[in-house]
Amino acid sequence: MSYRGIRVLTVLVGLCLLVPAFFLPAITTGPPGSEPGSQVGWVCAVMATASLAGIFKGSIASATSDILCLMASGLVNPLLLLYLFFCIWPRLVWIRLALALIVVAGVVSSWEFFYLSHFTPKIGHFLWVAGILVILAGELARLSQKRAA
Repeated sequence: MSYRGIRVLTVLVGLCLLVPAFFLPAITTGPPGSEPGSQVGWVCAVMATASLAGIFKGSIASATSDILCLMASGLVNPLLLLYLFFCIWPRLVWIRLALALIVVAGVVSSWEFFYLSHFTPKIGHFLWVAGILVILAGELARLSQKRAA
């Protein structure tokens, strides 16, 4: 299978994992010992992306480490859309690679946020991560194809 075919396949499979994640429970909220609640993925995505407003308000200097992690994870979805946009042009591999690394760092920061804020990830979060990783895995196909040649 050609690189382009693998690329299309990984994006489609990744989107099939990613899109349902926004409608499934993504986190369990509430302090330990209390009755837990949960939030669906799209609510988490809106809240994380909205936390980026702190950059524009100038409150980033006083932000705590958990809020900084939330802000970094809020970049994931917009940067993933930008990554998918750059997939149109095969020659922009370095830009896609940089975006992929930033997206993965944002996913890791979401785990740090969960730890600091005592949230528990649920199925929606795991599907979100799996979808992102499958989408980004298409980039590895190009690198392995070049090494084999």
